[in-house]
Amino acid sequence: MTLDIQCDWPQRGDAPAGGESAEDRATLGEIAIVAADTLLTEAVDSRTARLRRGANLSAYQLAEWLAWHWWRLRWEARRPPRAPRGFAERGLDGSDELDWSAAHRLADIGKGWLWPNVAFESDGLRMALLSQPSPETPTEPLRFLGGRVVVIPAQAWERGVDAFLDRVLE
Repeated sequence: MTLDIQCDWPQRGDAPAGGESAEDRATLGEIAIVAADTLLTEAVDSRTARLRRGANLSAYQLAEWLAWHWWRLRWEARRPPRAPRGFAERGLDGSDELDWSAAHRLADIGKGWLWPNVAFESDGLRMALLSQPSPETPTEPLRFLGGRVVVIPAQAWERGVDAFLDRVLE
C-alpha cells in the first residue's frame, strides 16, 4: 500500500503568468492524490463536464503545508469535536476542532486555491485518508467527487510525502 502525490507539470511557457508568486508559477500543475491505488482527488469540471484526476494547484503550497504540519499529520490523533456543556467557561469549548482541521484537511489550505476535501487522520501506526465531496455551487469551476476512505501504513504515508517534497524541491 502506497501514497503517491502526483503532479502533471505543464510544459515551460504553458503555465499562466497571473498574480501568483514565482514559487506558485514554477510548481503549478494538476495535482492528484492516489493512496492504495485509489484516486482521492477525482473532480468534475463544470465548464466542460469532464472528469479530471485532480485540480490545477501550486505544488509548492501543498509541499509547504505538508512540511509545516508533518508532525501533527503523522502523530496527532483527532480530538472529540465538542466538549460537554459547562466546559466553555474553562476554555474547553470545542474550538480545538478548527485548529485540528487547519492542520489535517487540505481544503483548509485556502490561499485562493480550490483544494480537494481530503483529510489525514493517524493513530500512529496507520494513516486514514478521507476524501469527501465538495458542495456543488454555480460559482466554482470544479467539484470534487470524494466519498472514499483509504487506510495505509503510516510509514507508506511518510514515504509518499517525502517523495513528493523531493520532487517539488527539484
